[in-house]
Amino acid sequence: MEKRIYEDNTKLILAKKYQNQKTYLTVISSAILFLYTIFFVLFFLEQDQILVDYAPFFSGIYYFIIYYVLRTLLAFPFEIYQSFKLPKKIGISNETFSLWITNQFKSFVLVLFFGSFASGLLLICIENYPDFWWVYFSVLISGFFIFIFLFGQTIIAPLFFNFEKLSDSKIEKSLLNLRENIGFKGQSDIWVMKTKKYGDYANAFISGFGPTRKIVITESVLEYNPEEIECIVAHELAHLYFSHNLLLCVYKIVSFIGFFYIFKLLLDSEYLPINDLDIYSVNTIGILLIFFLIFNFIISPIFLMVSRKMEFACDLFALKYVSNQSCLISVLKKLCTRNFCDPNPPYFFKIFFYTHPPFSERIKRLISLMN
Repeated sequence: MEKRIYEDNTKLILAKKYQNQKTYLTVISSAILFLYTIFFVLFFLEQDQILVDYAPFFSGIYYFIIYYVLRTLLAFPFEIYQSFKLPKKIGISNETFSLWITNQFKSFVLVLFFGSFASGLLLICIENYPDFWWVYFSVLISGFFIFIFLFGQTIIAPLFFNFEKLSDSKIEKSLLNLRENIGFKGQSDIWVMKTKKYGDYANAFISGFGPTRKIVITESVLEYNPEEIECIVAHELAHLYFSHNLLLCVYKIVSFIGFFYIFKLLLDSEYLPINDLDIYSVNTIGILLIFFLIFNFIISPIFLMVSRKMEFACDLFALKYVSNQSCLISVLKKLCTRNFCDPNPPYFFKIFFYTHPPFSERIKRLISLMN
């Protein structure tokens, strides 16, 4: 199956090497940053008085700024190789260093702003509502996630990419027929994300839900024939049809509420593995980060498994409604090879890192259904 997807065996080997290197770098950098977070917390056990004179909100802001600036400096060597040098080396990126560093800075500022603001709010909730802080903080975090799911594509994404509404009348007519065949009545504007200056990769995704939902395709997708574009959009329409974005938003909110409740129980218990800790000090932010990283590592395979099942469901949905089923196979092969994806990654990688089923599994399942 791998050789049927990659006609050039050399490119298949290169794609596997590229994806393996990315994954190994992610594992190593994540482990180092986890250890850094632990040492940061242990350091502040002795230095906690540094921020004690500030109001809780500002103490939380200063604490997160110190933590995140140092973390960014530590992660920078991994980031520059993984997201800039490695894609350049493989030939998948057109990004200049100035453009890359500009986007890195934008990402840094966004995380710094939202992270420090959330840290300040956490300490306010703990001080004012010591028994039910997790409820109030969960409500605030849930509101933030709903905002991101609704308006992230409108407010945040344009900071990094340019977008324009699909204007190809021939493609629009084909997609209108697809919507009518499906019987889909909801709003589903199609936008083109301008990505050529970043790289020659092709992708599609959905954003928002309800009145803000959109289908986004990269401009490279427009190079495919109309029937293949129809297949890509049919898959994304399935996500809208099944309200997958809304379900994922609910999942995130429920998991966060569960995490904050469990963390509250840990703070109140005698089993927190740090002695003589003032649990309502500014260092609570760091301890929360440690336990969140552990919690996320434990539950991420569940989330990824659900996500992969959603993708399989959307493939089946698209197979049912597209005008040319064989194009669904051909476009998956093109996406795999164009993006230098590993069609059959190691099982461990799939379980812990893949939101989508590997391309070989998707194609095998579609072929079996077609036959």
